[in-house]
Amino acid sequence: MLGVRGMPLRSRSAGIAIWLSWAAAACSVPAGFCRAHDLTVHVINVKDGAGVMELPIWVWFADEEVIGPPLRITTTATGSAAFPLPSPQPRTLLVYTEVSGKIGSCSVGNFTTEQIVEHGVVATIRKYRKCRGSTALTGKFTARPGEVYVFVRFLGWFERMQE
Repeated sequence: MLGVRGMPLRSRSAGIAIWLSWAAAACSVPAGFCRAHDLTVHVINVKDGAGVMELPIWVWFADEEVIGPPLRITTTATGSAAFPLPSPQPRTLLVYTEVSGKIGSCSVGNFTTEQIVEHGVVATIRKYRKCRGSTALTGKFTARPGEVYVFVRFLGWFERMQE
């Protein structure tokens, strides 16, 4: 039985199988060769060092300007949220955690994607009085390539009332 272009059906399917196995091998050798990197944002409570679960966060990608609307994601039960890095790779990643009205940020959320992909980033905790005393917390976390750790605090009742 002949397939397309006069090529026997068996040899065509064998050729496709060889091509697919080559593509799978090529994608597994160098990390990120065939697809964009996956990034993970860990949102950590400065009070106890635990991940903040089911927290909505917004992530923007930027070069000279912000690229499109924010990526709206929610942290898992462990306080992390994973998403693919778009291609072409943007220069900057902006993480905004103050979406819900119950969280205050204790760390800056601007990071270079190159630094995140190559080394990972543990954000520096601000010296804001409500976040003070928690600066030693950053030493407890080690980011792997593709990971970002940001730090937040729960707002007090008076702060929530003002918003």
